[in-house]
Amino acid sequence: MATVTLPTWADHYTTLGTGTSKEFTVREGTTSNIIYTGTIYSKSGSSETLKVNVAPIIRDYIFAEYCVPNQNTGLLQSRNEKTKRTFWVYQGSTQKDTLIYYMDWTLYSLTDTLSTRLRNDPIIPRFSPVQGLFVTTFDSSMTIAIYLDDDGSQDPSKKRTMSSSGITTQWIGDGQDLGGTKYWHNYNWIDVVQPTPDGRYMHLDIVQECRRWCLDYLNAWGGWDSLLIEGKWREIDAYARGQYRTGDGLIDANNVYKRNIRDNTDYLNTITRRFELNTALLTEDEASRMHHLLGSTDVYLRDLYLAEEYPSWAVNIVNTECEYKKNDAGVWGAQYTITVEFSQQITRQ
Repeated sequence: MATVTLPTWADHYTTLGTGTSKEFTVREGTTSNIIYTGTIYSKSGSSETLKVNVAPIIRDYIFAEYCVPNQNTGLLQSRNEKTKRTFWVYQGSTQKDTLIYYMDWTLYSLTDTLSTRLRNDPIIPRFSPVQGLFVTTFDSSMTIAIYLDDDGSQDPSKKRTMSSSGITTQWIGDGQDLGGTKYWHNYNWIDVVQPTPDGRYMHLDIVQECRRWCLDYLNAWGGWDSLLIEGKWREIDAYARGQYRTGDGLIDANNVYKRNIRDNTDYLNTITRRFELNTALLTEDEASRMHHLLGSTDVYLRDLYLAEEYPSWAVNIVNTECEYKKNDAGVWGAQYTITVEFSQQITRQ
């Protein structure tokens, strides 16, 4: 029986056989690990070939978790995710399908299943030492090879490897010794040997200037990336008030005005914190990768000034504007204004 490999967005129908109804199970990892048991019935009530779409069941078991960077130490953090898993579909004791599903929401093709490629696709080719670097793979035994260059040569003596059994996402911070007591801030740029899913090799400048914010997000390939905010930003608190009216009035029987009696009373104030963030001026190539962030459902705002263990907040993107610019020399650029809203609200009662 051939194994079918599919991205998370693709449906797959398993043929169970002919009849008026068929029971089936979906199993993950091992044949004894039953994650779903169900029955499908014929539409007409009479015997017919029965097929079931198992993709909606399987999608719940493909996931990536945010690897919270520890900016207090800057040491390597890792996360064991389930971004690629094997499933079996059984009808009774008969195996009907073998499926490998992997996290991918790009809608590009059905062929990118290469475990030798990263799942990263960063928008801009630069990052701050404090911001750190995310690398995500399908194969937990894959070794990430990085050249730490400060003179432009891919000197083998400057090649560093990062690997860990069972780990699919790693965040490498500025506190991680990259060999010879050297850290991100000791280098000007890096080259990553493994390509991205579309075959692009990452050359990243290490930006030494201090920046306040970055956005960490799950990209469309199922990997974690981070966007350094290089433009202006502002913080906005929105207040929503819930009120009730007492009906007591403000004038008593003696026609005296009572200044300290409330007629309308606030019983709940809800505070929603928003940030308006501006990117740097992006090239056309960089702007073509903005869909990874703007389409993501898993985004975190990280404060690069805070040296504490949890400097990140879960946010939702609520608004995006893009301004296209071209100077007299014909140089084209796009600057995005991204409004994010904290997913947790503050209430005062």
